[in-house]
Amino acid sequence: MKFRPCIDIHNGAVKQIVGGSLQDAGNAAVENYISRQDADYYATMYKKDGLTGGHIILLNPPASEYYDATKAQALKALHAYPGGMQIGGGITAENAAEYLEEGASHVIVTSYVFQNGQVRYDRLERLKKAVGKEHLVLDLSCRRRENSYYIVTNRWQTFTELRLIPEVLEELSGWCDEFLVHGVDVEGKASGTEEDLVRMLAAWNGLPITYAGGIGSMEDLREFGMIPEFIGRVPIVVTLDGLDEEALIRILKEPKNSLTKQYHKLFELDGVELEFQEEALKEVARKSLERKTGARGLRSIMEKSLMDLMYRTPSDNTICKCIITKDAVDGTGEPEVVHGEQPAVQQNTTRRNSRSRKTGKPETA
Repeated sequence: MKFRPCIDIHNGAVKQIVGGSLQDAGNAAVENYISRQDADYYATMYKKDGLTGGHIILLNPPASEYYDATKAQALKALHAYPGGMQIGGGITAENAAEYLEEGASHVIVTSYVFQNGQVRYDRLERLKKAVGKEHLVLDLSCRRRENSYYIVTNRWQTFTELRLIPEVLEELSGWCDEFLVHGVDVEGKASGTEEDLVRMLAAWNGLPITYAGGIGSMEDLREFGMIPEFIGRVPIVVTLDGLDEEALIRILKEPKNSLTKQYHKLFELDGVELEFQEEALKEVARKSLERKTGARGLRSIMEKSLMDLMYRTPSDNTICKCIITKDAVDGTGEPEVVHGEQPAVQQNTTRRNSRSRKTGKPETA
């Protein structure tokens, strides 16, 4: 048994949806999760971890206004992991070879090979000639009706007349390299698997089958036959989205003891007002992203931008305000320094106690 990853793309974004909620009308779906990362982010992660055979699914039909954006995301994933992932959604004999050329290991086909509820063997033959049996995956995702599982097409919205039973698997196995089966009624609900369906698929001794849908607990994994030693490690494996520019700026500004608040207080002890321009904070975030140092890298970038001022302000009683600009952060300029009147000298008093705020004109330090 192997785990296989997936990347579902809907309306131009990577999503996790409730399978049975997908509708072409209005491009609607019940969404469990919408990623802020593009599809190539996940493909790169799967490549790094050596996970093969995952599938990329385009959940918009070609007629949708979102189709081009969804396809663009899918191609980014294929380019990030050539030969490592399969792709499905709108695949036909006419476009299947294109996706292999773009980097897919297999194309996943369902709606194209069913018409009026029946298998179109002529179309299977065309697909086989276009890309070869070794590059074909048949998607036999199904829904329960009258105590049986029926194959569904058109993004799981249309029932065929074909029940998913071992005889059908045997018949179709001559046309493809493997099968993909979603338990559509439980897909995205984490409410448990389609146990009868899983048992039937597991008992069939034929081509590889990937099952998806409904796993929501450790008990579900145990039902698949996974040993407790493995299951015990699953909860400590967590995938997190990387911090983006907006998140890093919020980290700089919003926490109770944020870096900007700490530096404000530090300069305030010397009677100096410190101001960070918004573009300066964006530049700090951008530098951290470029260095791939995350939130921990923010302090070193801020420290470098403020170092000269932190040495200078305690010994210059005329400085009343410092403004950190984008140029000061990227190294092409200096912070703006505002001078006021020289305060009267006080005996035996540190600058931090004698400091008086003055207004004045800015200069470049």
